[in-house]
Amino acid sequence: MDHNTPVPKPKFHFGLRSAVHAKNFEKFDIYGGVNFGYNMPDVNVNTITYGEDAIPVSRATDEFIYGAFVGFTGYLNQNFGLFAEMGYGISLLQAGVTVRL
Repeated sequence: MDHNTPVPKPKFHFGLRSAVHAKNFEKFDIYGGVNFGYNMPDVNVNTITYGEDAIPVSRATDEFIYGAFVGFTGYLNQNFGLFAEMGYGISLLQAGVTVRL
């Protein structure tokens, strides 16, 4: 697949996120929440070519975004843990490291 116009630039979004935690156990934490924000993409691609076919790409526009998620954090010691989240909105799956200060 060839792009006959410039490659899309990264987009920028900002918002608020709130979570409710279930009973906080010593070694793990279960939580869920919602997020709400505003997305401002910067996309300069109008068509994508595939062989001799040109596929039009709709123009990205600024928009409000929203979502919900559930997550699990497992603590390896008192200050360090790993988390995983599943939800709808910015990402379907997220995983990472968490540090308690």
